[in-house]
Formats: sequence, C-alpha cells, structure tokens
Amino acid sequence: MDLKEILQKIKVTAVTIGASTETDRDFTSRIAENYVELSNAKIVDRVQWVEEGNCYGHSVVGTVATKDIGDIKKLTVHYTYDNKNWTFIEAYFVRKASNGIYVWDFETPLNLPDRKDKDFLCRFAIKYEVDGKEYWDNNKENDYYLWTKYEYDDDNDLRYVLGNINVSVIDFGRACDYNKSSKDYLAGTIILRNLYYSKEVRVRYTTDNWKSFKEERAYYKWNNSDFIELWSFVIPDIPKDDKVQFCISYTVGGKTYWDNNFQDNYQV
Repeated sequence: MDLKEILQKIKVTAVTIGASTETDRDFTSRIAENYVELSNAKIVDRVQWVEEGNCYGHSVVGTVATKDIGDIKKLTVHYTYDNKNWTFIEAYFVRKASNGIYVWDFETPLNLPDRKDKDFLCRFAIKYEVDGKEYWDNNKENDYYLWTKYEYDDDNDLRYVLGNINVSVIDFGRACDYNKSSKDYLAGTIILRNLYYSKEVRVRYTTDNWKSFKEERAYYKWNNSDFIELWSFVIPDIPKDDKVQFCISYTVGGKTYWDNNFQDNYQV
C-alpha cells in the first residue's frame, strides 16, 4: 500500500467514524462494551543532538481508556513507521478516574529520518491484556494513522486523531500574565470531529470548586485532512493562588458533546 492509498483509506475511514459517533452514548458506556478505546493521539516534533548537529524527528503521544475487568493489566501500542515492520511499546498507567475508567498514556520512540525531506507515518493499534485475555482497539480493523509531510501542509497533514469521541483537550498550560503581576492565564488546545460547519466550542471553568462558573469561547485554528479540527482557548485574569477546574462543550447539530476528563474535569 503506497502513501496515496493510505491517505485515501484514512479519509474513507474518517467519514465512517464521523457518521457513527452522532449518538448520545457517552464514552463510559462504550468503554463498558469494548473494554479499551483510544481517546486521542497526536504527532509531536522532537529535536535530538547527533554528531552532524540537531536532528528533527517525530513521535506519537496519546491517551487510552480501559475498563477495570481484572487484576493483572497490560496495555501495549503496536505500531509501524514504514507500514511494514511492526513493533510495540507499553503504555503507562496514569490514574483511575472517578467514573471507574482506567486512564493510560503512551509515547512511541523518536523516529529520526534518514534524510531531511522524508515524510513521517505512524500506523498503530492498541492491545489490552487482562488476566490472560486480549482486547483490541484497532479502529474497527482499519488501524489508526498519523502522517505529516516534511514541509508543513495544512491540507494534507494528519497530525491528530480521535478515538470514538467527538471532542478532546490535547494540551493546556498555565502561565504568568506579565502585564498583570497578580494574574495568570490558562491556554489550551482542543481537537474535535467536524460533524457540521456551524458549531460552538466553549470552555466552562471555575475558581471556587463549582460554586460558580464562567465560560470562554474557543476559536478555530485549522483542520486536519481527516475531518478533525484544531481549536484554541485562553482564559485570562486568573488570580495566582486560585486553582482552576475546567471542561469543554462542543455544540453542533442541536447536540452538545463534553470533554470533562473522564468526569474529573481538568485542573491546574
């Protein structure tokens, strides 16, 4: 399978998944049925020093959710960078969410290209082993694909992927507002499935443990070529000593989808 065939397969798969997720079943219910599901994954750019100087490469990081169905658990990500030779890495356990879901993170090894103009491809699937039994999330037998050109290309890059969900926070951070010495700001990035053109994405947050809350709008940045959009947000004027909790709402086609960090909300 050449690169053109891979990209066509990704686009066809994305249309199928996009249609199948227009339901009100929550993520917890699907985990109860399937036992293991990818939440999100993305390509990250890395720099590594080699004898010839700095070398830019890529790896893939992601989050996986599993159901607690046994005592001895192991989660592995099986991947290939050349669409031929497969290997695997172990994911690491992060926490047990308040809804009972087990949350895991993973990162594939740095892939250093043998030449500067080489594109990056990662194809992967997830295996969950519990008490001697195996369960897979292989994207309905299509596997997951991430791909980026050596030259930045918004129209073709596939730097982000969602599992069978419609919205997910992929990074966020808090920093000092240098224009206001007593204040911080919170900034983050969201990926969502483009279910329809007209949509609204909001960040709901609190600094008093949900006695009250405010909302800020997120803003569109650009889209992946597999119907995934990238949005960003900034929450200003946060008192330095206040803890912030937040979650994301995505309203489209008369329905609202939430990312509340497996019902624990995000905290910083």
